[in-house]
Amino acid sequence: MAETTARGARRRKGAAPIGAIFILLAVIGLVAVLIFTIGLTRNFVDNTAQKTEFEEMIRPVLMFDPVPFEDPNDLQPATLLQASMWSALLGEKRGSYQYDEMKLLVVPASDLDVNAQALFGPTVTLQHQTFGNYDATFVFDQETNTYRVPIVAQIGSYTPKIEKITQQGSEVLLMVGYLPPDTLWTAEQAQREDGQAQPDKHMIYVLEENDKGDYYISAIRDTANAGLPGGEYSGSEVISPEMMGNAALDEDALSKLEEERAEQEAQEAQTEEDGASEEEEAEE
Repeated sequence: MAETTARGARRRKGAAPIGAIFILLAVIGLVAVLIFTIGLTRNFVDNTAQKTEFEEMIRPVLMFDPVPFEDPNDLQPATLLQASMWSALLGEKRGSYQYDEMKLLVVPASDLDVNAQALFGPTVTLQHQTFGNYDATFVFDQETNTYRVPIVAQIGSYTPKIEKITQQGSEVLLMVGYLPPDTLWTAEQAQREDGQAQPDKHMIYVLEENDKGDYYISAIRDTANAGLPGGEYSGSEVISPEMMGNAALDEDALSKLEEERAEQEAQEAQTEEDGASEEEEAEE
């Protein structure tokens, strides 16, 4: 009896450390889960903030839908000037610019130089000249090295929506949706789908870091030639539900156009037959 009691006491003494170990492991596991969850939340918040920052950065370039390129120096001089000008007009120094006696905004050409290198990297050099179109002309004054900017409201331009950020070596790849200007058509599309404007198309913006650690746009690529790992975002191969909604709308529109075309062709054929009949009757 005494031996049995002693054996039970030894078991209880051995169970206490084991129980403590299990409790410690449980506490460590709980802490690890909490840290992991907090880390995921922080990454999500940081990623959202980063998307917003990159959207503001690329907007002066994307808004005019430039052609794809692998070297910013290959872009047309007017394209570089246009993006640099709107980067200045949308930037922090906008409030410091003054108006001249003709009510034109005076923007130093040096500000465009700074914005050009911030957008496209240190190797880009602007060719300062008057540029623009029938809507707005930005006149370059060589004597004062400034631009005269008319009071314009830029309309009909795209806005960016970054959907994915991918790190590939030294490059950061942005999957960017081109949101069209708000119109009655786009508003109707949004109401039919999920209440959000749908991109007209997607492009890949390639970012690299300069010596100061700031990002600039080194290339713009079609999604089919983006070079993303695992075939991500390879153009038409990736179809989201939003894209399917747009496709359905496009098919409906095309079907309607085809019906109208068929009706028009039938009417033209009937008109030709009527004309031929009238000619035959006249000959008789």
